[in-house]
Amino acid sequence: MEWLLARQIRPFIKLAAFASLLLNLALLAPALYMLQVFDRVFSSGSIETLVMLGVPVLLMLGLGYFMDAARSRTLAAAGRRIETCLAPEALATQLDASAAGARRDDDALRDVSQLRKLLASAGVVALFDAPWVPLYLLIITVMHPLLGGIAALGALLLFGLGMLTEYSTRRHTERAMTAARASQRRTDALLRNAECVVAMGMSGAAIADWQTRCDEQHRAQENLAHTSARLGAMARIARQLLQVTALGFGAWLVIGREASPGIMIAATILLGRALQPVELLIGGWKAMIESRAAWRRLCERPVTERHARLALPTPKGRLDIERLTYGFSAQRPPLFGFFSL
Repeated sequence: MEWLLARQIRPFIKLAAFASLLLNLALLAPALYMLQVFDRVFSSGSIETLVMLGVPVLLMLGLGYFMDAARSRTLAAAGRRIETCLAPEALATQLDASAAGARRDDDALRDVSQLRKLLASAGVVALFDAPWVPLYLLIITVMHPLLGGIAALGALLLFGLGMLTEYSTRRHTERAMTAARASQRRTDALLRNAECVVAMGMSGAAIADWQTRCDEQHRAQENLAHTSARLGAMARIARQLLQVTALGFGAWLVIGREASPGIMIAATILLGRALQPVELLIGGWKAMIESRAAWRRLCERPVTERHARLALPTPKGRLDIERLTYGFSAQRPPLFGFFSL
């Protein structure tokens, strides 16, 4: 994902990363609120303490809302910037190819659109939340080392599942994208030569060939969808299983007087928050691979030189009239001449 660090969108990425920092700090508040409620409010029975704890939590959640909205708008602006910078060059390449009589190629514009769509997806949002996973794991470890160890093992398990997703879906994704581009090119070729195809009575054969390519595309997409769905479901179940495991061990620690109920609840909430970005990354891995391939294809395309405008002479205040025919009346013969004003 090195294209996210491109100079044109780097300010947007920095702003989104800063918003992610404040957002993740704000989302620590609910877990700490649970910890204080279970350990302080229940034992003291103080309504005043409950209210005083609730006010800063509400303020932090309000901050989290604004930071989440700001991050989404910033990433959307980065997507528009990507399209503004790359789409004109892609269109210029297509125009030059069409003017030269070459095969029409819309892949560049589709690749630019793919990059823009990714910046508005949940997968790239998870990329900004993933660096803060160690912070959540550290806080859980401070609450209790055993719960921290469970959380760390769970994060490593989901990370390994993400690597498995990368390995399992890469080949299927590339095959599906290749089949989709081939099918689209075949469709464009048939529409471009529709008059000749119909006149020569080749419509049936052309449609049969197109259907064969579509079937290949659909099989590749179905294989990719099935693989992604299985791995995504596995990631969701693994996260729920880890939360249940952490809650069970937390209850065991509470029974043994080695931890408080607040620690048990807070650690479970923090664990779910820590593992959520990893789960979203696994679910959005298909879009990540497609955007990476789109960026690679855009980088491999030759840069089209813009043609200079046609140079015209400087206008002068001179009017030339040649072979002017005029007459004063029907009886007079017309006069022909050359006039220069």
